[in-house]
Amino acid sequence: MTAPLNATELLSAAEAETGLHDYGDPTLPERFAVAVGHLNGLGMDADGKWQATQVCRWLLTSRLEFIEDRNRYPIGDEVIEAPMFVTGEPRSGTTLMHALMSVDSHARALRFWEVMYPSPPPGLAGPDDDGGGRGQRVGQLTSTTTLVGLVTMS
Repeated sequence: MTAPLNATELLSAAEAETGLHDYGDPTLPERFAVAVGHLNGLGMDADGKWQATQVCRWLLTSRLEFIEDRNRYPIGDEVIEAPMFVTGEPRSGTTLMHALMSVDSHARALRFWEVMYPSPPPGLAGPDDDGGGRGQRVGQLTSTTTLVGLVTMS
């Protein structure tokens, strides 16, 4: 039997890995401990616990980096005048509409890796930018850029 996941150890490991301590919410450690308690109640085997530890590590380090970047780069102060969101039922053409709108030179769709790894904040990525140079992406969107998002109802 392997030891249960320990929220305090996971938080400390994320802070040690990033050198950061601000989660942007003083209640996060307490709420994270509740989530870890639920994970421990699932009866995972050793491999499941290892996988859960990796996901928790990724989420915690990403959160620390995200909050640090938002403090360093005030992108939250940027105003997006008219964001567009494509919404609809599955198989109704939302992906096609999103793809068509995202090729507009005045629009900017988020790439998968930008959603999964939001730090550092993206600049205007080129069409072939696959996220390999995440550290090279720091910049700001122009005020004439329209963000395009896709939301599919299920």
